Amino acid sequence: VGDDHADGVQVVPPGDEYDALLDDGWDMDIDLPGDAAISSKEAKALDTVNEKLAAIRIGHCSGCCREEGFNVKMKTPDLCTRCAGDTSDTKLWSDENNTNPTPGNMVPPCLQNLTDMEEMLIARTKTVMQVRWTKG
Repeated sequence: VGDDHADGVQVVPPGDEYDALLDDGWDMDIDLPGDAAISSKEAKALDTVNEKLAAIRIGHCSGCCREEGFNVKMKTPDLCTRCAGDTSDTKLWSDENNTNPTPGNMVPPCLQNLTDMEEMLIARTKTVMQVRWTKG
């Protein structure tokens, strides 16, 4: 198939460079415990947490509001209760009502495929700080 000792191929002997100084540990008599590091009750609790985390889904409304998040109440798989219940001609949270600050076709290409974290980093925020002075 190939020459193992071809030019430019380094042959590495088994073990590592510190075996000559520290020994390879073949004679170490280590008795590892056979039992688990956590109890069966803790393992069951971890399994329950993992199941609950796996069940969490992010809701995404494809209607006029385009809301996305953990607590979006969905009426159908693609519409939230707010969009499904709005029966007016001009939907309350639609582009026609000028309530959507950046309709999908107006988002610059460089901002269209951002992750949630990137969106949070560039989002406008309004910090409200309350300062109270007391005597004494």
